[in-house]
Amino acid sequence: TVSSATYIPESCTWDMTLNDRTISAKLLVAADGTNSLVRKLQNIPLGFKNFDQSAIVCNVHISGQHFDIAYERFFNAGVLAMLPFGKRRLKCIWTTPDARKDELLAMQDEEFLKCLQQAMGFRLGSMLRVEDRKSFPITYAYADNVYGQSAVLIGNAANTLHPVAAQGFNLGMRDAITLAEVLRSARLIGAPINAVQTLQNYAALRAADHQTSRELSNNLVEIFADNKPVTRVLRSFGLVSAQFIPGIKTKIINAGLGAWM
Repeated sequence: TVSSATYIPESCTWDMTLNDRTISAKLLVAADGTNSLVRKLQNIPLGFKNFDQSAIVCNVHISGQHFDIAYERFFNAGVLAMLPFGKRRLKCIWTTPDARKDELLAMQDEEFLKCLQQAMGFRLGSMLRVEDRKSFPITYAYADNVYGQSAVLIGNAANTLHPVAAQGFNLGMRDAITLAEVLRSARLIGAPINAVQTLQNYAALRAADHQTSRELSNNLVEIFADNKPVTRVLRSFGLVSAQFIPGIKTKIINAGLGAWM
């Protein structure tokens, strides 16, 4: 836990207290989530939107096999994702309006499993047991700038996305990989890793991916929340096409891997 972090202009370094020890660093990489302390210390403005939704997260044991396949179902009120998390066990991420969150959390396990089974169907067999039900607010947030004084933001500290497209983790991984490459290149030419030009290079390389990933996630939220008959038909046609037309599926997979960069 970061107890304090102070920037020292004379040496262009950070002095930080982590629990009971103090360290000094030339570059502070903020991977500390949506409520990033580092971003607040840098006074970097944050664009923010509350979806009035929460994610119910839990572990679910099933009678069937998942074959290491992740499943996602889309509803007008949210998204249900089931992610492999061990043999005959999955991580359930169920987004729901805040008005229903407390109801789902207060249910007895048997009642919750019944609702989950109804929503998911029987493709994974029967839902046998649920563990560790928790809820997290769903927000959309992005930093106006991804770097400051000897500091750089990655992952949710820079961009927090709606989980509808499951792109938050992928985006954070690409942030980390790109940052590592930029810092390595700086070292090879003898440039300081905390130089403004170094951090600007990172920001420029990530700008397009950040923008496109944010737009993809936000557009999908709007598409699946729209209950107009025409939208429902087009939405169903799009999902079926993505499943059975190889070219479309490949493009969607490549987009999820950041191939638009």
